[in-house]
Amino acid sequence: MHPTEEILLGVASGESDLPRRILVEGHLEGCASCRATMAELTLPGGALLRGLDGQEPPSALWQGLLGRIARLPQPAPAPAPDWPSPPVPPVPIPPAMKTRSGTSG
Repeated sequence: MHPTEEILLGVASGESDLPRRILVEGHLEGCASCRATMAELTLPGGALLRGLDGQEPPSALWQGLLGRIARLPQPAPAPAPDWPSPPVPPVPIPPAMKTRSGTSG
């Protein structure tokens, strides 16, 4: 069964969740028809990106973004691990177990 065009568009646009993307990508490996449909769906986005003039955004934009990021609440540092934990003392083997396994005490 082939994925619908709506499902392919969701994968192409990045809106599908991981399990659906994995299923569709697996299907695309073996289905030339769906690969062709996916190529048609992704073609407009690629043409749009190629059509951009490549101008850098204004530096004020980057400075504003960096300032907003710096003002975000910072998470609390993770507590230091309590390891290495002390070694576990060996558990003595009862004499009856030593006899059954063929070892002597």
